[in-house]
Amino acid sequence: MSVGNVLFVGPPGTGKTTLATYLVRELVGDNKECYTVTTANSLWFRRHVIGGESLYEKGVIWRSGLFIRAYNKASKITGDGLYFVVIDEINRADV
Repeated sequence: MSVGNVLFVGPPGTGKTTLATYLVRELVGDNKECYTVTTANSLWFRRHVIGGESLYEKGVIWRSGLFIRAYNKASKITGDGLYFVVIDEINRADV
């Protein structure tokens, strides 16, 4: 199966996120390991999307962002290897 990018555009409250989530669940069934649903916001930056260093009591550690986590999950999936990322409110993110 060849899947590309899909962008739903329309006024708020018209069911874009509901439709996207429904379509993904129809494609992957009950396997919640095959998709991620998240909401973007204006505070998103590289660390949220890709990843970056975070300071903790024991030092600095790497925290993977949305796409690195999605890639890691997708690489563990057997079969067709389909993995979906649904990003709600992508227009609000400054990325």
